[in-house]
Amino acid sequence: MPPVPIHLGATPAPVWKDSVAMDTHVQMMTSVLRRVPVMNMPPVPTHLGATPVLVTKDTLAMETLARRDALQVLSIGTKPATTSRQIEKHFFSAERDCDSRRAKLVVWPDSATHQYLIENAKSKRNIWIGLSDRGQEGEFVWSNGDSLGSFHHWKGHNFPRAHCVAMMKRRGTYVLGVKLCAANCNYFCQRTAATNP
Repeated sequence: MPPVPIHLGATPAPVWKDSVAMDTHVQMMTSVLRRVPVMNMPPVPTHLGATPVLVTKDTLAMETLARRDALQVLSIGTKPATTSRQIEKHFFSAERDCDSRRAKLVVWPDSATHQYLIENAKSKRNIWIGLSDRGQEGEFVWSNGDSLGSFHHWKGHNFPRAHCVAMMKRRGTYVLGVKLCAANCNYFCQRTAATNP
């Protein structure tokens, strides 16, 4: 199996014959990444159609790509604190940044995805996700065009001038809350395995 390059502009990851081969390669890549100042790669969830990445302060322009069950994992490591810069953007800038990564703001369709995002939120207070009611007040639509659906964990109160939704940390967990789109927050991006970097 050829090695997966870990520099920017990396070629798409190989298609794995089975999950054991992929897990072995991910463990090897995690070992390599531990030698440089980056965070450990999060576990690869098998329940998502695409895997989200939290874009927060201390992000490194190093992307590691892997595939598993039609997933593409995009992992962004952390820089040493001395060279970090805050990455909080308003909703539209966050959308543009995800677009530049050939991704979208994350879709949160079920409790399994919700749990995965919570585990990877790294205690940030407010994190943009791909949900808004910009088209029609009170009608929330995901960044992939789907309507809100039945799974949601709302904080409550939809203010008429607030149209963009963030995960908000409240009482030890994250809930959905509507914020002014101009507020600066961290954000999750996701992309599917079919999307080449």
